[in-house]
Amino acid sequence: MAFVQIAAGVPETLPGKLLLNAANRPSAVAMRHRRLGIWKEYTRGDVADHTRWVAQGLDTLGVSAGYRVAIHSEIRPDWVWTDLGIQSLAS
Repeated sequence: MAFVQIAAGVPETLPGKLLLNAANRPSAVAMRHRRLGIWKEYTRGDVADHTRWVAQGLDTLGVSAGYRVAIHSEIRPDWVWTDLGIQSLAS
């Protein structure tokens, strides 16, 4: 699995920044989403976890760098996690 890891040389990518921010302040609110009039908050740690799960699932399916992946979804948190998970797959 080639998911970006938290290390001294974290790449200057969105997934890399996400992991760095999640490591520094995991309980800070990263995003909010309203559904049926109720707001749900997701912390940096939540977003990093969901992104990691998406990347691991795609890796299990054999998706790697250079593959084309389409996201067919309404705009919602899952879309963000999927987009970041796709970006985090490295060669």
